Amino acid sequence: MICYICKKNFQCLSKFMLHFRIIHALSEIDIYKCVEPSCSREYHSMKSFRRHINSHLKISLIATENTKNAPSSSNSQVSFKNIVTSCTTSEGSSDLPFTILEKPLDLPLPLQTVFKKNIDVELRLLQFVSSLYNSSVPRKYVQTVLDEFKKLVDQSYIPFMKEKMFEFLQNFKDDIDFAMLDEVFDKSTIYFDNIDTEYKRLQMLKKSGYYIEPTEFIIGQRVDIKRKNSSLTTTPIIVKGYFIPPSAVLKLLFEKQNVYDSMCTYMHQLEIDKLKILSNFVQADNWQTSITNESNSIIPIHLYFDDYETGNPLGSHSGSNKLGAVYFNIPCLTVDHISSLNSIFLTQIFYSKDRVKFGNKSVFQVLINDLNNLQQNGIKLSNGRTIYFKLGLILGDNLGLHSILGFVESFSANYCCRICKTPKHKSRFCCEEDEIAIRNEQNYFEDVNLGNMSETGIKESCIWYGIVGFSITKNIGVDIMHDLLEGVCVYVMEAVINHLVCDLNFFTIDTLNSRIQSFDYGIDCSNKPTLIKWDGSKIKIRMSASEMLNFVNYFGLIIGDYVPKKYLFWKLYTYLKKINELVTSPQLQPTCADLLDYLISEHHKLYIYLTKSHLTPKFHHMLHYGRVMKSVGPLVHCWSMRFESKHRQGKITSNVSFCKKNVLKTIAIKNQILFSNFLLNYNYESNVIFGPVLNVDDDVRHNDNKSLSYKWVKILGVTYKKQVVITTYIEPYDLPHFGMITEVLMSDTDFLPTFKINEFHTLYYDEHFCAYAVELGNHEITFQYNKIVKVPCTLHKRDAIYYILPKYSL
Repeated sequence: MICYICKKNFQCLSKFMLHFRIIHALSEIDIYKCVEPSCSREYHSMKSFRRHINSHLKISLIATENTKNAPSSSNSQVSFKNIVTSCTTSEGSSDLPFTILEKPLDLPLPLQTVFKKNIDVELRLLQFVSSLYNSSVPRKYVQTVLDEFKKLVDQSYIPFMKEKMFEFLQNFKDDIDFAMLDEVFDKSTIYFDNIDTEYKRLQMLKKSGYYIEPTEFIIGQRVDIKRKNSSLTTTPIIVKGYFIPPSAVLKLLFEKQNVYDSMCTYMHQLEIDKLKILSNFVQADNWQTSITNESNSIIPIHLYFDDYETGNPLGSHSGSNKLGAVYFNIPCLTVDHISSLNSIFLTQIFYSKDRVKFGNKSVFQVLINDLNNLQQNGIKLSNGRTIYFKLGLILGDNLGLHSILGFVESFSANYCCRICKTPKHKSRFCCEEDEIAIRNEQNYFEDVNLGNMSETGIKESCIWYGIVGFSITKNIGVDIMHDLLEGVCVYVMEAVINHLVCDLNFFTIDTLNSRIQSFDYGIDCSNKPTLIKWDGSKIKIRMSASEMLNFVNYFGLIIGDYVPKKYLFWKLYTYLKKINELVTSPQLQPTCADLLDYLISEHHKLYIYLTKSHLTPKFHHMLHYGRVMKSVGPLVHCWSMRFESKHRQGKITSNVSFCKKNVLKTIAIKNQILFSNFLLNYNYESNVIFGPVLNVDDDVRHNDNKSLSYKWVKILGVTYKKQVVITTYIEPYDLPHFGMITEVLMSDTDFLPTFKINEFHTLYYDEHFCAYAVELGNHEITFQYNKIVKVPCTLHKRDAIYYILPKYSL
């Protein structure tokens, strides 16, 4: 990208645009000229110019990716037949990187060249078509939108433009071929002829190479009763599911610019930091042990399984359209990639009742074969590099994991834990993990051979042993969302509030609800806890997992000033909050696993003592958290929260579809079109979004460099703006340092967000409120984004003292 004013060359689009705004002080409505080869367009807005330059980059990228090594034809890969190495062609050439014009153009030869060389239009058309297939829009309405849009262009816009253009060109009659120009206008909508039906649109996406068609796989056969010729007959029906091969998805993903290189850089940094900070699965014992004897560089892949209801769960047809979905992700992708729902990929979808009837092997064998192929043969990229993958973890909620791993699906069973063999009567009062009862390879296969479900807790042999190197004692995770946030937290908080309100009368339900409603949740305001319900005898809490997480996190500051210090029920709450902080933290010191074991043990002992009740299975699962944390890394990376968010896409698609005849195919096709749209609009640098520019700060100018002041900046989904509190740095054996943002800046030298911060002085950690007491300072410092600790915080005032509450453990 070349600046048309100073002729400086840029490789980064964001830097290119900032160069105009900072160095040349151009506004949003100045004239912008494109000086790319064979292009001399002018734009009167920065937004239009940026979009135009971005199209140059994407076309060049598509051409480069596909000229290196055209992929072989398969069910999910379609190679480009005509490939060029840049977005321009020679004067006599009519080849395109891809073309949607399948029929010969009924135009004079010069006009055929004009239309065929307009690659920008074809790329934009691909992006436009794929973006119309939103989850909340039925596919038949896409047809309506395109029909009406074509009608608008044909009958209104083109005639209007033709009339105005001819009026303008009347003074140049001798130099203009009006007949040919008229032909250009009449044929200018020819591109729409190839997207006027859904079949043509899907064919266009296939030809782009970015659409992976879902393939059917056979699960079994059943007999249905159908009416035929006025009589009822039994008809055999083939039971099918839909499969999107992970190998095909991963090939398209890692062909994108910077995905593999940035991941390798990130993994190298993780390897350096693994003795100090545990922040990823690849640093933990499980993965380090599994790749010890591997000669190739291998990347882990996580699977997630869950059932979800697409219809009304309370309706008369509940369960009939209950679906099972298998997703996968790559845990070692960089933070900006892994934080997006686009990094979670659908690989299988089927009816839940079919899995129950025909068994796990009938459903998952096709996936097991593809995973073995990824491990043994890998995927070969267009640059000749081969990448290998290996199953890291199988994730899901407790019921989902037990159902596909072959354990008992009743949590009232005598042996209901998949990690240990502690019997029910003992687990109800067990507050520490029993090392002797832990399941291992030897006692697992002994239990399988025994074949007694009531004595072993094993329903059937695990079919995932068909994957090379799989171990049921190592390759499964835990789910803090269902165990803790939707389980233990509810039990404990109900017990604490019931005692403080009903038994001790420290405050009333109305007071608590008033505090909940008026409390400032800062960055967490989108998940504000719901009000507590009172049925006349006891407290009832009904909150989502995100709301419960915030409720436990802020409860101390919400109502803690009403409760005396060192009170036992309050101590129970503080144990719960500290456990939450550890299990939801994305990075920890390796020794935190031992601290977690201690806190859970003390919490369970105190809960039994205060409530006089036994522990449920969800309490028991927590006893294994320390062991699992050492094995797989931070537990927040294993929870169901992000994967269940992915369910929403399938639920919306199903709910807006009026025909439920084959809802599996409807969801699978829509999912793949959305994946195509993600690839077509992929932008590696889109994780930083700046708000409106406020002014140029003269105080930070130096060496002829300039900085712009912005109202806000959003990085990885977190908004940083004035008055936001952040953690500046942490020193060993010292209290953390905090600061409040006073200004958001961007420098032209490194293009990194920079914050002016008013530093706080940290006084102490308050055990009662579970927050850091601070005093306001007047010392202003400047921090770049990559230097701060990425831990969101909120500032609150209680009894003339300011408290800062980090979102998770520091």
